[in-house]
Amino acid sequence: MSELRSFIDDELLPALSIERAYSWPGHNFTAAGDRLRGSCPFHESKTGSSFVVTPSNGLWWCQGCVRGGDVILYRHLLLGGNGTGPRGSVFVDLVRKLCGEAGVAFPERELTPEEKKRAEEASRNRAELETIYVTASTRLWTSEGDGARAYLFSRGLTETTIREYGLGLAGDEVREPDRGYILLPWRDEKGRPLTYYGRWPGDPPAGRPKTTAMRGEGTKRVPIFLDRIRGDEVVIVEGFFDVLVLRQAGDDRVVSGIAGTLPQTAIECLARRAVTRAFVCGDPDQGGRNGNESNVRRLHDSGIEPYVLKELPDGQDPDEYVRAHGIEEWRQRVQAAVSGWTWIGVQRIGEITPQSGDVVKNRVVRETLKTIEGAPETDREEVIRRLAKATGRTVSSLRRDAPKARSKAKQSAPTSAPGLKRRGRDSRELTDTGNSERFAARFGDRVRYVPEFGEFLALENGRWARDIGNVKTVEMTRAITREMRSSSDMSVAGYGVRSEKRAARENMLALARSLPGMAISPTALDADP
Repeated sequence: MSELRSFIDDELLPALSIERAYSWPGHNFTAAGDRLRGSCPFHESKTGSSFVVTPSNGLWWCQGCVRGGDVILYRHLLLGGNGTGPRGSVFVDLVRKLCGEAGVAFPERELTPEEKKRAEEASRNRAELETIYVTASTRLWTSEGDGARAYLFSRGLTETTIREYGLGLAGDEVREPDRGYILLPWRDEKGRPLTYYGRWPGDPPAGRPKTTAMRGEGTKRVPIFLDRIRGDEVVIVEGFFDVLVLRQAGDDRVVSGIAGTLPQTAIECLARRAVTRAFVCGDPDQGGRNGNESNVRRLHDSGIEPYVLKELPDGQDPDEYVRAHGIEEWRQRVQAAVSGWTWIGVQRIGEITPQSGDVVKNRVVRETLKTIEGAPETDREEVIRRLAKATGRTVSSLRRDAPKARSKAKQSAPTSAPGLKRRGRDSRELTDTGNSERFAARFGDRVRYVPEFGEFLALENGRWARDIGNVKTVEMTRAITREMRSSSDMSVAGYGVRSEKRAARENMLALARSLPGMAISPTALDADP
């Protein structure tokens, strides 16, 4: 994603209130569940409720106009712009104007043509996808969608679920190969349109695949339904119906990459979202097992504790299991999940049978110890104990055969383990105290705290000035969290996301006040430093 697009998504749009962003005075918004409804500025609305804004993602949609998009397109249309969206200098000028309204500094540097183009395209693509989602959803509830609805019902989905998740029937609004598929909207971590996924209703005609997806780079960079996760745990499943049926049954931790192996970008997104534990449940086949192992290793490397569910019985997929046994049985399986590293070790150990000779046992020992080389020490010890039982060797002899495994395990313990003080590459702890130290190291030459005033001072044009309302110092805390979020260390990036909350930023400033060199008395101030 271009830097300009990241700036718009991560700094500009979050700083704009809905009231300020959607500024036409005739909206007269009223709350309707988690959305706002009002009159549309682009056509005469008899009901006064056709224009809908979703505050959680900042997007709009008008049923009368059959179109929607983000606030940039909205402002462009308000100014009389064409329907394709702003381009070039018009786009940049709109972003600059919104920055002024939000109190956010526009990037003061030369923007490359490619950067501008990618930012413009992202805005247009979201508007187009929102139109596709609504058009397909509307079609599903017409006579044209009778067969698709019957199929969805046969797979255990209710009308409430189908409507809640916006399922639709793809038609002329998508490319020809995707028409006729049940369409599942796929949004990014903030609920903005990212892509779509399609499933043929039943057995597809000859020459057509069972599933399809929108083409494009990075279209699966976020696990589906991550925008709906509220805690720090996720359950990762594979399939279209797995994720929908489990969520319908009440497990709101479930996400999916619609594949056995999550893309690395999706795992990095989980880390940035401050997920601390992930329960993996691949399909009960070799592809699912391979996906489990790949996911475990990369989740661990990203600072997320991985667990794996026991393989479901009778070759059932998660949706089939829940429909047969109920959600409580599923919850118990998740609760009983084993450490991902233990699961990997057990897979290797399972190759040993009562008839296995020394050649097989020695090979399994070598492969197992190599496999768990990067595991946390507690998990490594558990696998060694099971390996000793399976091979007849002693635990101590297996430990001696794996000295590198023991050393590496100590270094690679999951950074999210309970009670462990996580450190970034600058050696400061990933805590409020660590953040206050980052603040002092970065801005200590420009900020002082005066206890008598109960305020910070900020250096402006060579003079100290009161930072009334902590306006400047709060912006400095945002600079700290932005820097952390961009770290290649996923545990640091994830903590940076959590540190963006108001309480975390306030704690950063409160703790910074007492750091050496930060507090100063009014009499010690030099009016001309």
